[in-house]
Amino acid sequence: MLRRLRWLARAVAVGVGVLLVSGLAAQQRGTAIAEVTAVHSGAHHVLIEWTTLGEQDTDYFAVERSEDGERFEEIGRLTGQGRTEFRHDYNFFDYRSDVSETRYYRVREMTFGGQEGRTRVYVVPGLRVATLPSLALTGSVERRSTDAPFPHE
Repeated sequence: MLRRLRWLARAVAVGVGVLLVSGLAAQQRGTAIAEVTAVHSGAHHVLIEWTTLGEQDTDYFAVERSEDGERFEEIGRLTGQGRTEFRHDYNFFDYRSDVSETRYYRVREMTFGGQEGRTRVYVVPGLRVATLPSLALTGSVERRSTDAPFPHE
């Protein structure tokens, strides 16, 4: 435990950006989450990724989504590693998110003993799609043979 806290102190000192789930309770359990990201991945879904730097009795991680940043619903679960001192990477794709609207995400850890911890909330801004006005073609269309050379400017 002391070795892990020293490692976390060094990681914070060098700017790794370690997030401890639920503060002191997470330190006592020994689970540390780092490098959480929630970003658009493609035109129709959101990718949530996180890394644990070790886990202590982790049953599962629940990914939660909110439309307003206040009321969250669970949208998926990933099985935890139980007990490990090794790094583990997780990722979850939210295929049902309306990417045109801003969404809020967080990750909740549940232990085998029923304790839970949460990351901070991550905001994924909506993608704004510009609509171009319709263009009406007027006049005649010139047809060219495929054998004709392309005109140079």
